[in-house]
Amino acid sequence: THVATLEDNRFSAFTLVEVLVTLGIIGVVASLTLPTLIHKHRNKVMETQFKTAYSLISRATYQMYMEHEADFVDFLHIPHGIGYMDEYMERFYELVPDYLQVVETIDRERLKNIKMYTSNNYVYDYRSEFAYGYGPYILNNGMLLAFSAVTDGHIIINVDTNGPYKGPNRYGYDLFKFYMCRNGKILAPDEDADYVYNRPSWNYRSSCSFEGGGTNWEFQGEQCSYWAIRDNYPGSSTKSYWKNLP
Repeated sequence: THVATLEDNRFSAFTLVEVLVTLGIIGVVASLTLPTLIHKHRNKVMETQFKTAYSLISRATYQMYMEHEADFVDFLHIPHGIGYMDEYMERFYELVPDYLQVVETIDRERLKNIKMYTSNNYVYDYRSEFAYGYGPYILNNGMLLAFSAVTDGHIIINVDTNGPYKGPNRYGYDLFKFYMCRNGKILAPDEDADYVYNRPSWNYRSSCSFEGGGTNWEFQGEQCSYWAIRDNYPGSSTKSYWKNLP
């Protein structure tokens, strides 16, 4: 017959020192991996927001052009003076709410204290350097759109994919510039697939640099849309734009 004793009910346990060492190791591993995970998550969110914006705008402008070709056929990709462009821009701006879910025309006064950043992280005024021209409109998903035009007959669409009140408000991250070109196509600035002298891809790299300490130029990053559309990091034929965004 076996008589149970106190020793029979004892069990193996960790000492306080062992527990503290284990927690310390977990903390070190977390400190090494968590920033990477956060960075990857941020880039994935921005990629999703960009693709949503590009898809919405591409469908809207194409449909607008197909249904209102007469309003734009003599304008897009044809050089004109400023006064001539205003007439077409007003018509375009008037049509936008018919094709995108606009919830608000925002007063620029509300944007006066907001800053924007070039792709290489120089700071500028959001209101005057990005949300200029016609608009801006706020869509039902929080996206901001502002519109203007250039004398070669392109409508410029500035897009803040997550709106002015969420960061980083930086070109190549959540700020992008597009052109509405012939047949309602949405392309990167100065890129026109219908134009025989289409610019080579290396030209776009010069306006999409993430290197800190580079040229302080307010337009730095406005052609990042070229690379973001293709998911191709500037200067590399193999690296993903979104996976390698600094």
